[in-house]
Amino acid sequence: MRILIVEDDRSQQVLLKGLLDQALNATFQVTCVSGLSEAQEQHDEADLIILDLGLSDATKEEVFAWLRACSVPVVVCSGYLSPGVIRTCAEAGAMCVCAKTNMAEQIVASVLFAIAKSALQ
Repeated sequence: MRILIVEDDRSQQVLLKGLLDQALNATFQVTCVSGLSEAQEQHDEADLIILDLGLSDATKEEVFAWLRACSVPVVVCSGYLSPGVIRTCAEAGAMCVCAKTNMAEQIVASVLFAIAKSALQ
């Protein structure tokens, strides 16, 4: 399984990759990109995407438009989650949504849930 992390903060990339490597016993290939343009180029090579909403090279509207069009399951991981943003993520097709404030527990659970749900489809 190949996981693409779309996150513009390098320290968050390192943290996410480390959490996933540890939780998944490094059996998954995890790749990090820092912007929406890179994600658009590489998303077809991924089985699952972890997406930050606040990317420096795109507006939230552009990120949500891409999320709607994306054919790969997406877990949104963001520091800006209001009830309206969560609803918009769900409407746009996100598999799961998790807050960066509780990322260590939530991201691993969200990724495992998304993997299991994808396997059922």
